[in-house]
Amino acid sequence: MIRCSEGFCGDCVVGVDDGFFKRGWRYTVLCGAVHCRCEGWGWVPVRLGFSLVEVDGVDATDSLVSLVEGLGVEPVLVVVDTPIFAGFNVADLVEAWRRLRVPIASVHMYWPDIDAIGWALRRHFVDWRERFVRVEVVYSLLRRLVCGRGRELYVAVVGGSYGEAARLLCSLQLYSRVPEPLYTAGRVASRLSRRLAGLLAG
Repeated sequence: MIRCSEGFCGDCVVGVDDGFFKRGWRYTVLCGAVHCRCEGWGWVPVRLGFSLVEVDGVDATDSLVSLVEGLGVEPVLVVVDTPIFAGFNVADLVEAWRRLRVPIASVHMYWPDIDAIGWALRRHFVDWRERFVRVEVVYSLLRRLVCGRGRELYVAVVGGSYGEAARLLCSLQLYSRVPEPLYTAGRVASRLSRRLAGLLAG
C-alpha cells in the first residue's frame, strides 16, 4: 500500500479509462493509472491496474470500484473522462464514491451533448431511464475550468471539493489538456485491448 506517511510520495491520483472495442465484442479493458507527487520529481507514474468491463453492459460501477480498490493506493482523487464506459455501460459515480470514499472527477474536453446521449439510450436500451439518470446526475455538476495557458476542461466532482479537484487537475496537465493519469490510462487501455482483441471478442 502506497501511503504519504511512508515518505515515498505525496498525493496520488488515479486515472481510469476504457480501451478500444468493436461491434460484437463482449468486453474491453479498463485501466487504472496511478500518478503520485514525489518530492523533487513532480508527478510520477507509479502503478497500473487492469479490469474488464462489458460492452453496453451494467457492470461499470463494480468494475470501477474493484479496479481502484485493487491498486493498493490511497488516492486523493479518481479521474474518469465520462461516466460512460464501453459503449453505454454507465457507471453510477455517486455509488462508486460511497463505496470508495474518494472524490471522483468526471473530466470532459468539450461540453457533452446530453440530448444526443438520451436519444441513443432510448433507441437501444430497455433500461435507458436508469442509465440516463446516472448520466444526468454527473452532467448537472459540470463546471468550466480554465487552467494555465488557457487549457479548458469541463469538470464534475462527486463527493469532494471542486476547488481541490481543480487544483489537482490543472497541476496534472503536463503535456496537454488531458490530466496525465487519464491520458496514461486511456493510451494503455487502448493498446492492450487491441492486443487482446481475440479474447475480448469471445
